[in-house]
Amino acid sequence: MIRPARPLGVALIAMFMLADAVVGGLEALGSLPELVDRGPLLDASDVSVGVLAAIAALKVIAAVGLWVGSKRAWVLTMLLVGLSLVILIALYLSGVDEPRYLRLAINVVIAFYLNQGLVHDYFERRDGAIGEGGEMR
Repeated sequence: MIRPARPLGVALIAMFMLADAVVGGLEALGSLPELVDRGPLLDASDVSVGVLAAIAALKVIAAVGLWVGSKRAWVLTMLLVGLSLVILIALYLSGVDEPRYLRLAINVVIAFYLNQGLVHDYFERRDGAIGEGGEMR
């Protein structure tokens, strides 16, 4: 069985997500000393550290999955991109945060790129290994 070549954009998105996960993980780790000093009581910042760490872990899983061509990783990436867009837009509309136009643009580009026909077909062929006409390869 000949596997289709990984599109360059998919490799770039996987590397970007891995780098983004490292940055998010470091942000979460940077907050850990504060949590240890405060004791056992949780507040909103404690929860946000846990969320940052969980999202970083999911981005690592998505990045590795994209690299190997997993359809589930494609779905996870689309969910993470959608979540990121919702959060960024909500922060912008609430006035809590300055607009992060570059991050918004990157997420929009990722969503549109991963939904292009050839890229979408790459993930379909990898998991299903079904050729034209419905025959198995």
